[in-house]
Amino acid sequence: MVGPQYDGTYSTHLFAHEAQRIIKNHNPDKPLFLYLSFQAVHIPLLVPVQYEGMYNDTIESDNRRIYAGMTSCMDEAIGNVTDTLKQSGLWDNTILIFSSDNGGTPFGEIGRASCRERV
Repeated sequence: MVGPQYDGTYSTHLFAHEAQRIIKNHNPDKPLFLYLSFQAVHIPLLVPVQYEGMYNDTIESDNRRIYAGMTSCMDEAIGNVTDTLKQSGLWDNTILIFSSDNGGTPFGEIGRASCRERV
């Protein structure tokens, strides 16, 4: 649970901002280990409307449009963290590992939860 000051803040934004804060305040002469584990892309399918809206004209399915928006939001957050590493002089000595625990979606839907919801 996060503090009440973060109520209503999308976790991808919150996690990225905190990572950026840590990077900006870190002494670039010392090593930094930062493990950043976003909750996206994952159920529940929720994303700020501006990200879902990016796909209004191209993706008909509500679930797929939200999923695409979640992916775009996470991509933006990773880019922002990467930019902060560069601006802080840490990028040239950084190893970035990107990993996901989610596989492909079965039967053209967004995971098993969506399939169950339709039953």
